[in-house]
Order: sequence, then C-alpha cells, then structure tokens
Amino acid sequence: MIRPNAWWYASCAIPLVACVALGALLLVGAIGDVAHGLTDFTTPNAVTVHLDERDQRDIFVHRPSVVSPSEADCRVTGPTGPVPLRLRTNTRIQDSSDRYRSLFTFEAPADGDYRVHCGAERPVDLAVGPHVGVRTIVGVIGGLAAFFVGLALAGGVVALVAILRHRSKVKLERERLYGAAGWRG
Repeated sequence: MIRPNAWWYASCAIPLVACVALGALLLVGAIGDVAHGLTDFTTPNAVTVHLDERDQRDIFVHRPSVVSPSEADCRVTGPTGPVPLRLRTNTRIQDSSDRYRSLFTFEAPADGDYRVHCGAERPVDLAVGPHVGVRTIVGVIGGLAAFFVGLALAGGVVALVAILRHRSKVKLERERLYGAAGWRG
C-alpha cells in the first residue's frame, strides 16, 4: 500500500484556506479604515462626524484650494472636550477626480460625535477623511503576503506528499522485485 494516501493531497487546502482567510481579514480591516470616505465642508462652516474610540481621521484641503495649517485655524471638539491636532501634511489621496492633501490628524479619545471647525479668513474647501498610516499599509501588505504564504505552504504540502508517495512506491517496487528484505545495492 502506498503511503501517505492520495487523500493527503487535500490537506494542502488547510494552510491555503487559513492564510487566505487571514489575508482577507487584514485587507478588509485596512480597507475599512480608508473606506469611511470624505466629509466635505467649506470654511468657516463646521462638520460633525461620528467616530469610535481610537478612530483616526485627517483634515484635508481639497485641491486646488491652497491653505497652510496655520491659516486653516482648525479645532476639533468631541464628547470629552477639545481634541489635540497633530500637523500632518504628507498624505495625498484622490477620490474620483478630486484630490486632497492632509493638514492635520487627530484620534478620537471616546465614542461619539466630533465637531470639526476651521476658521480660515477666506472660504476654503476642506474635508474630514480617513487617516492613511502605518496600520493601513501593514494591513494591505500583510493581507497580500498572507495570500502568497498560503500558496507557498499549500505547494509545500503537495510537494511533500508527492515525495513521500514516490518514496513509498519505489520501496514497494523494490520489495516486489527483490523480496521483503529489500535491495542493498
């Protein structure tokens, strides 16, 4: 009897399914962080966004409008009071044909509604939107890596089963030809 049984080839599905599921979870988490979309507003108006604790959002300037962070004069207040803003001018995103550049980022200290108000002296198109940071990038890279690792592990399982089955066939053939003692050549 050849060992392992041919059904062992099906075991390659275990690492493949596990890694694809892990990859999907990482990708969905990363995309979910970014997919909340943008909430546009024009200064001196304010906008209210609902956030969960530890959600991060950026305040963007809608291009081609140009405004410096100090000119934008932005403030965020939430259920626990004022929320500190951090300068963040290095993120650029595009939504359809609209382009945005980040000015500030903030993190929600608690669940609730957050009022974002910017008091620029002239009307400027702004938006509150997703924070694209290390967590998002790691989620995307990790999700893709998990998929490829799953493929590699599944391929390794198939190769291992094939090698073990081949060795078993060779051993059985030698026993059939040379007797149970085997061939000692």
